[in-house]
Amino acid sequence: MVLPPQMSGTSSPLEFADSASSQAADATRFRRASLIGSVLAVFGFLALISRGFTTFSRSQFGSNFYDVQAQAMLHGRFSVSAQVASIEGISVGHRTYLYFGPFLSLLHMPVVGFFPATSGHLTQCSMSLGFAVLLAGTAWLSWIGRQLVHGATPLSRKALVAQAAFMVVVGLGTVAFYLAGCPTVYFETELWGAALAVWCLVAFLRFFQVRSLKWLIILGCMVLCVSQTRTSVAIGMIVLLGLAGLLAVRDLVVEHRHPRATEAPPRAGLNCVLVAAAELLAIVAAMCWVNDAKFRTFFSIPFSRQRAVMMNYPPSLGFFFRHHNSILGLRYLPTTVAWYLSPVALHFGSLFPFFDFTQSITVLGKVRFAWLQPSSSMTDTMPLLLGVALFGVIALLIPRRFSTSAPQRRLAFGFRCAVLAAFISALGTLAFTGIANRYMADFLPLLLVSGVIGLHAGSKVMARRHQSLQIVIAVLVIVLGLWSIAANGGLGLMEAFVLKTNVQESSGAGFLNFQISATKFLTNDRHISFLQGSHLPSTANYGEVFVQNSCSVLYTYQGAGWGAVEVGQSGGHYRLSVSMPQNPTRGLEPLLVAGTNPWNYEWWGIQFVSAHSFVLRWTSPSYALVGLPPIESAPQTFTPGQPVVLDLTILPTGPAGSTVAAASVNGTQTLRTTYFFVPALKARDLVWTIGHFPSPVMSIQSSFSGALTELPVPTPLCHQFTTQH
Repeated sequence: MVLPPQMSGTSSPLEFADSASSQAADATRFRRASLIGSVLAVFGFLALISRGFTTFSRSQFGSNFYDVQAQAMLHGRFSVSAQVASIEGISVGHRTYLYFGPFLSLLHMPVVGFFPATSGHLTQCSMSLGFAVLLAGTAWLSWIGRQLVHGATPLSRKALVAQAAFMVVVGLGTVAFYLAGCPTVYFETELWGAALAVWCLVAFLRFFQVRSLKWLIILGCMVLCVSQTRTSVAIGMIVLLGLAGLLAVRDLVVEHRHPRATEAPPRAGLNCVLVAAAELLAIVAAMCWVNDAKFRTFFSIPFSRQRAVMMNYPPSLGFFFRHHNSILGLRYLPTTVAWYLSPVALHFGSLFPFFDFTQSITVLGKVRFAWLQPSSSMTDTMPLLLGVALFGVIALLIPRRFSTSAPQRRLAFGFRCAVLAAFISALGTLAFTGIANRYMADFLPLLLVSGVIGLHAGSKVMARRHQSLQIVIAVLVIVLGLWSIAANGGLGLMEAFVLKTNVQESSGAGFLNFQISATKFLTNDRHISFLQGSHLPSTANYGEVFVQNSCSVLYTYQGAGWGAVEVGQSGGHYRLSVSMPQNPTRGLEPLLVAGTNPWNYEWWGIQFVSAHSFVLRWTSPSYALVGLPPIESAPQTFTPGQPVVLDLTILPTGPAGSTVAAASVNGTQTLRTTYFFVPALKARDLVWTIGHFPSPVMSIQSSFSGALTELPVPTPLCHQFTTQH
């Protein structure tokens, strides 16, 4: 991890230490304290992103987008497979593109290029690296902020403890920790966008201090990277690069008029002006080139051609892009500002970890949003960092209270420029037509650049107060810090094990079982509340449990809909002991069929590829509706004469109104997909048929040529709810 280097006595024109040796010693101690806090934060992040250190190569929907785009870029193109892009693909002509920038694909490219089998399994490693980069940038910012507030004052033990604690809170008490709950392309983009933006701020402030061409080049590189990762955040960073260029122009003018009035030499000033101008042009040109190569337009993205919009999923998204043209607008500001600062954006659930999202987001005015996903607020989940950041902004507005020397006041102006750029980056998210908890990562650069000032200015103020007041403030800070860690960790756990749970994924049922045990232990309550009935409620509290009928399906509410955790046979989950035919044919044969109309069959089939191997195939009219072929498993081997146990599921009430289809062979999951019903099908009309079609289907064998035996489908978790006393 890169942390603030030892500062020599001549490395900066702002000399705050009495000697080079004392400043070097302070830098070493500061770096050590930052490293201790960062290690603790990284440990917590890795524990969550790996689901308790069980796997660092998990693959799920959206985790392979950057890898697939990297493989396409290795072949000199940006277009990807429409089947891989799925609902996120944007059709341009006869090709399909992803709207995600190429920087993270370039980061994945060396690994994917040499080891293609890792495609779809790199997101966790990439996000862990991005988290470390974020913490390293934060430590740099804090070091520069300390120079502004404390100048040459030696580091105290309290200051070192405060710095280590600050790094823990930044890592575990912010939305960065929550992002570890879902290692997908969406969360990876948010985390890296924040990390790169923080390094843009570091590079600008270092350039502001030393007027070094090296730091200007680093700033340009960081802005280029963030522009190809998170465009909304990049806007503010491009403004920051422009401010650096204007600063270089000012140096050049002042040097020309008053040769002794500026620290920058004439050649360096001219070089910086030229380099800043070239970087700005190169960054804008790169953004236009990439967008034109994908979408035949320099700046906009044709979301109306996205598969999700074409499929009208979700309906609000399809309606929005058919009737509205702009995804940005000031009309969204009242709702987004009010929500992200709302003190009532959390709901307390009955199950551990007790932190849930609220059921709905209040929209102010007659404004239609494209999507409103479950989200908390900065006030509820990051109160400590938000409070420290607000205090930092106040300190920057009255720098004479905290910055006594002229170099410190000049550095305060640099911090004000950095805060302005970070605010512009956050403004893009506030003016966006969607709300989601992960979007709060776009506010991290603003919170951190002002928060480091608040940290050091606050410690300076507290040192002058009575000891009893110091104790009260310290207790308040500890309570807010622990609350921030618990809130973000709790929501991250819900994101990892509840929101992203799918059928036959044992981690979902295992986590619910853990929730029950932890809740009973912490509350000493032996009865856990749940809902039960024949029809799913239209809405519920996030994470609430629903038992359908007599344990047909056990659901948890996922905000956008109900997600199955455990499925019984009457819910569409069948365990079959399959005896293969002695002389298998190469044709496709039915195993489990849902529906009664041949035009709308949703079914699992088996196709023998040899006398000792087969593939499972999932066929759905929803796939054909959008031009996607059926999906197949990898070839599975079997021994003639020995039965094979198949777990097959067709669940018509999956997450967000989708249908989940899953298959396992001898206890190992081989295929899982989430798809969407065509409008003609209703869940209540489904009938499951084993081994044959209710009505013949053209060109497909009507029944399975081997023997099928139904096996019991246990639902122990569901019965734990229904039999509790």
